[in-house]
Amino acid sequence: MADWRSLGLDFVTLRVFKAAVEEQSLVAAAEREHLAASAISRRIAEFESRLGIELLRRHDRGVEPTAAGKVLMRHVKSLFDVVEVTLSDLESLTLGHTGEVRISASLSMISSLLPPILGEVRAAHPGIDLQVEQENSEDILTGLSRGTTDIGFISGIPAPDSLTCFDFIAEPLEVILPAAHPLAGLTEGVRLSQLTISDYVGLHSDLALQRLICRNAVGQEIDLRAIVTVGGFDTLARYVAVGMGVSIVPRFHACEACKLHGLVRLPLLEEWAVRKTQVCVRSVTHLSAAAKGVLDTILHKRPDMPERNEDLAFRI
Repeated sequence: MADWRSLGLDFVTLRVFKAAVEEQSLVAAAEREHLAASAISRRIAEFESRLGIELLRRHDRGVEPTAAGKVLMRHVKSLFDVVEVTLSDLESLTLGHTGEVRISASLSMISSLLPPILGEVRAAHPGIDLQVEQENSEDILTGLSRGTTDIGFISGIPAPDSLTCFDFIAEPLEVILPAAHPLAGLTEGVRLSQLTISDYVGLHSDLALQRLICRNAVGQEIDLRAIVTVGGFDTLARYVAVGMGVSIVPRFHACEACKLHGLVRLPLLEEWAVRKTQVCVRSVTHLSAAAKGVLDTILHKRPDMPERNEDLAFRI
């Protein structure tokens, strides 16, 4: 038998053959497929000629498949089942019901506000495969520019004009310290310079928050004696709780430290002591339907920020 690529196989021929077998009549198949009976008969006859084998046995009552026709019919049914599933999957991708969305966020976001928001995203879009990764803001910007990240949460650095960014939250920075610390009674807040009476517990130097604090400390000629540096906020709070020093963290983590470790949180009285986080994408226009749906849900869940209709104009 000839190679299948030389047989001129096409879906129309397979479809009319399937209709003829199921209807047991070329006339009925023609009505079902909105074609002339002579056209269907000719198409199937040419197909049989190319194959070199009879597929339909024709008689006065109509048609019935030969042994070869039964084999072909079994595979044609499977083929059209695959086509139906394929088209359904493609439609789901087009409508944003399925697909992969890659999200990157800083340590602060990924360990605080992001989990409940992504839980709601998952509930709203159960068919979407969310891939979430913790990265520093510089790497997130690189991923967005290269197209390896769909949605990124950045803090502490400006985003380039080539990206589309939305304000997500402006979170005050606060000082956490043990209840017995000499500064604990200053409920109105403390200045950065006042923290020099204690040792300091900081984050790793590659994290945006630590760089922000160090940059301003150097600018004010303040020496924060960091005797412990860690990679996470819970670990940081544990060291503060045992008296290893004081620290500066976003309000969410300050509240968590107070609840879990009995610490005191105080406002940090500095103009720069607000951590602004943005949600960034390379281009809303070029996002997949799934990513647009996820971004839409994220922007609707922004904490303590009024909905901005202009931000949501891309909604699908």
